[in-house]
Amino acid sequence: MSPELVSSPRILLAESDPGVLRAIETLLIGKNACVVAVDNGADAVREASKSVFDLCILEMEMPAYGMNGIAVCERLRAMPHTARLPVLFLTKSEDMAAISRAFDAGASDFLVKPVIENLLWHRITILLHIAELSREVQGLKDAMSFVDRQ
Repeated sequence: MSPELVSSPRILLAESDPGVLRAIETLLIGKNACVVAVDNGADAVREASKSVFDLCILEMEMPAYGMNGIAVCERLRAMPHTARLPVLFLTKSEDMAAISRAFDAGASDFLVKPVIENLLWHRITILLHIAELSREVQGLKDAMSFVDRQ
């Protein structure tokens, strides 16, 4: 049984293969997610700079506009409002050097294509839950800091 989300997470999806893009977008919408889907890295960075997202799903090997998923992830990590955004990479390759580059760029997790929908959904819910817990911990730290200053 697949877990359902309490709220509608906003997910940025960047995938150059139209069939994969549609399939993942359909899955996410069916799970009550709000999805912004783009087919290249430049548009992913543009969307991330103007909206708030709960998760980003990036194709590692996006060929368009010279900005692959790793470059997008590096840009996301450089922007203050997306620096902590969970990033799930999708890749065709099981090449450990490429996967290591993704983690070095700030990836939270990765899946190898073809993606198994059930596994993708579980990874998404785990990353969203971790991000929620991280925000709660930060809120507690902020509250403790405020109390300490009193």
